[in-house]
Amino acid sequence: MENRKIRILGVPVACVTYDSALEIVSQLAREPRPAAVCPANTHILAEARHEPEFACVMERFDLVLPDGMPVVWTLNLCGAGLSDRVYGPYFTRHALKNTPRPWRHFFFGDTEEVLEALKRVVVQLQPNIESSARSVRRFGHGRKRAKRSLRRRSTTRRPTLFGSRCRADGWKSGSSRINIATIAAFSWR
Repeated sequence: MENRKIRILGVPVACVTYDSALEIVSQLAREPRPAAVCPANTHILAEARHEPEFACVMERFDLVLPDGMPVVWTLNLCGAGLSDRVYGPYFTRHALKNTPRPWRHFFFGDTEEVLEALKRVVVQLQPNIESSARSVRRFGHGRKRAKRSLRRRSTTRRPTLFGSRCRADGWKSGSSRINIATIAAFSWR
């Protein structure tokens, strides 16, 4: 599948829908390397424009989703022909709903309560889901140790989708997985 990208403020944004983005993620999951997906709204694009280090990180993402109608309008001015944005939390929900076994998912959150609530919602979306690991480490105190533990657990359980607060420049240790940098801090009902 073609992954047409148009640069907005220097960031290559994919001309995709929810379904075509999921097809690309499916292709990336079959590759023998980690990959990263990021929904990008106008804030993210402006941040990349003004922060060179952040722009370098955004450049390394395998798929930058058009997360916001102003982003879609800009892509359409360049001939993309899109009718809707690909909103990060909704894309995560779409991916979870459409990736039953053998896909494996890795989630982490701040507390066991958050993880249990997420698990209940995700199982309703996809009863045949496999969750390969869960970590409740916070990224404040003991951050390096927590990141090493998270990297070890996610690599040894080899998830296909890694739904999390993740960074494109981290956790690149040879495991075949897709990092989706999305935070869904609300109920998917």
